[in-house]
Amino acid sequence: MQDGASAMDAWQKMINENGEEADAIAANLLEYCKLDTLAMVEIYKFLENVLNS
Repeated sequence: MQDGASAMDAWQKMINENGEEADAIAANLLEYCKLDTLAMVEIYKFLENVLNS
């Protein structure tokens, strides 16, 4: 997954799958969300630093 649109597509596919395929998609979604959240935190820290400088 490289963007939100592909994450939404993967979510739709995951809820319609069973077993190992659904588990694999879920693992990929969790990794994507983890990285996406980290990026948002880093942007927040940067903006906070800019505003407090």
